[in-house]
Amino acid sequence: MIVFPRKIPTIIQGLEALLRRLPPDHVKRPIIEAELNKHKAGFKGEQSLDYYFDLLPEKEFLILHGLRLPYKDRAFQIDTLLLSKTFFILIEAKNLTGTVIIDDTFHQLIRIKETGEKEVFQDPIKQVQLQQYQFSNLLELLKTPSVPLRHLVVFTNPNTYLQAKNPDYVKQVVTSQNLIFKIFEMKEEHTKEVFSWKDLRKLATSLIKRHTPPTIKVLEK
Repeated sequence: MIVFPRKIPTIIQGLEALLRRLPPDHVKRPIIEAELNKHKAGFKGEQSLDYYFDLLPEKEFLILHGLRLPYKDRAFQIDTLLLSKTFFILIEAKNLTGTVIIDDTFHQLIRIKETGEKEVFQDPIKQVQLQQYQFSNLLELLKTPSVPLRHLVVFTNPNTYLQAKNPDYVKQVVTSQNLIFKIFEMKEEHTKEVFSWKDLRKLATSLIKRHTPPTIKVLEK
């Protein structure tokens, strides 16, 4: 059951508004268009997972998309958070094409395009693990019963060729079509009920109240 629906990111709306006001020959236009395309691709990847989330039993999972929660003097965002009576899952979505190598030595994601060009990104597993750490601290502040926390990195583009040498990393990464099966696998591992459905809804409401939308000054950037 979706209790916090997905919304178009503020950065996309801001960049689109900025482009509408720029002349076609503005020197910064290609940079802004590239930035917009990057954010749109990420959002499209997240949206593509909705088909699979719809397959989850409505009375077993609460689904929260794009929740941005406070942590000390900052905030962290979870692409999708799944809450159940027995365990919670944090999901980080990645929409990349080409060959993607997850390097567990230097903790980097290396993308090799069809042209041979390489791009380096932060390690998505470490990224979602950090989110899980921050989320666990928030749950402690809310005096929430101890509940198993799991995480997954989901690659949404079917044309992505994934490579990872570390078997522990492989267990934490899935493609879109395998997402639902991985969630059910986790569900079988966690059978002890920690929450009632009523208390789970209360927690979801509490988290939604703490959602802090980002303030992005696109023009300044």
